[in-house]
Amino acid sequence: MLGAVPMPTPTQTVSGAALGGALRPSLADLRLAGPAAVMWIVVAVLVGEPDALGPVAATVAVVGLASLVVLLRTGPSVPVRAVAALVLTTALLVALTAAAVAAGQEHRLPSIVRQTAGHSLEARVRLDRDLTPGDRSVVGTIEAVVGRASRSDGLRVPVRLVPALDEPRRAVLAAGTVVSVRGQLQRDDPGSTTSVVLFARGVVATRAGPTGLLGASADARAAFVAVTADLP
Repeated sequence: MLGAVPMPTPTQTVSGAALGGALRPSLADLRLAGPAAVMWIVVAVLVGEPDALGPVAATVAVVGLASLVVLLRTGPSVPVRAVAALVLTTALLVALTAAAVAAGQEHRLPSIVRQTAGHSLEARVRLDRDLTPGDRSVVGTIEAVVGRASRSDGLRVPVRLVPALDEPRRAVLAAGTVVSVRGQLQRDDPGSTTSVVLFARGVVATRAGPTGLLGASADARAAFVAVTADLP
């Protein structure tokens, strides 16, 4: 004979209405929306104006310290402590974001490049795109600053190279080509894809051709041009 199936007790029964109420969204779910919005605003400000890092850091330090003092005191009411905790969370998020933006800015624009902005220099640039005789500018990467003792090699600074108007070059420089450029360096507009603009003076001299996949692509294109040159 089969035993009786035990029935759930009232404490074990969860109604659909109660479950739906537990899953219903509330205003508490939006408590991190404010800190996230402030964080993205700070990102936009720092990317557009990197020099604002100092005032932002000072503001975050003052606000975070004040919020921490309020939390450590036993006098304030629960709502005040909740607001202080939210402000402290916002300050921590902004601090982490500012640190990340500052680290990225140092990588994009190292101190050795900032020091040479507005002055003449000679740099080694790897082209990211083809440079034809009719192009007025091309995007590349500064890999070295000639004549600088510290951190002159191993750079990865995005640059817009502007050839001289009277440059006699007639050949196409393929993407991946390493060139030596003497000219004047200027900082690009904040938020641009490139950190600096290099205005060349004289000839853009080739130091090394493209290698790897870019080199194979350049060779294939040159061979195609040679084969089709005599076609009608």
